[in-house]
Amino acid sequence: MGEKIRDLKKIHIGKAEFMVELNEGYTKEQGNVMHIQNERFRYLFKEQDFLHLCAEILRAESELDYLKEHSFKTDNVVPQGNSLRKDGLSDSLVSFLKLLADKGINFRVIEEGDSFSTVIVDPEDRNSFRSLVKSDQDIKILSHPFGEMFGYRFLYKMDPFELYRYDGRYIEAFYQLPCMSTTEKTWIPLDRSIQKKIWTAGESERLDPICYYIYRLCWAVFKDKGFSDATVEVLDENLPLTEDDELRKYLQPVFFNFTDELLMLLKEKHYSEIIERYYTYINY
Repeated sequence: MGEKIRDLKKIHIGKAEFMVELNEGYTKEQGNVMHIQNERFRYLFKEQDFLHLCAEILRAESELDYLKEHSFKTDNVVPQGNSLRKDGLSDSLVSFLKLLADKGINFRVIEEGDSFSTVIVDPEDRNSFRSLVKSDQDIKILSHPFGEMFGYRFLYKMDPFELYRYDGRYIEAFYQLPCMSTTEKTWIPLDRSIQKKIWTAGESERLDPICYYIYRLCWAVFKDKGFSDATVEVLDENLPLTEDDELRKYLQPVFFNFTDELLMLLKEKHYSEIIERYYTYINY
């Protein structure tokens, strides 16, 4: 018992190749078993369990195809939001950041608009930051419109967004650089390699340009499902990054096999084509 009956199919998971084998079970009660293996790895399934797994994968594939077909906008209505400041940080934000710096809180400024500012706080300093905003009477704690109170979920142990009012300015704070999931009203953190780069790319208080580029791109693709004038301006200003192999390295864990096509569209400024091309892409 336990001898191989036949090879069924070679499969690829990431860069690794595996053979799916049908084998006799080790006992009559066990029945046939399936091996997924290569020269370094083997996993055994009971035949019935393997069939259940295949059924779930096929169902997931069909649901993903449905999402791709129905999730992108066709009316070309893009949320515009506030324009981004070009003349340096506002006095209000500078004052707020000084409060953080005085407490030794590590942060990066993501961007600033006419009436809002977006910062990311090192998760290692989460408790210190929250103690500060609760104790400072000039900081008013608000409910973030993309937060849990309004029905949004945060997966993979992601911290919910926070929103404050300080010296006439709205300041939102992240602890992880976010990305909207294809599941409705659900946030997930961008790949951990991007999160790590935020805090290892120099000592500047500004977010690393590659991290910022990916943040704006993902907000357009997954949240807005369209490219606002402000986002187009950011992508245009950072067009040289599309020739940087490092950008491709950090895009790949987010967009997988679509990365090369995405970079081609970005280089050629074909922004209006990205949404539909991404959601109808099938060669992941």
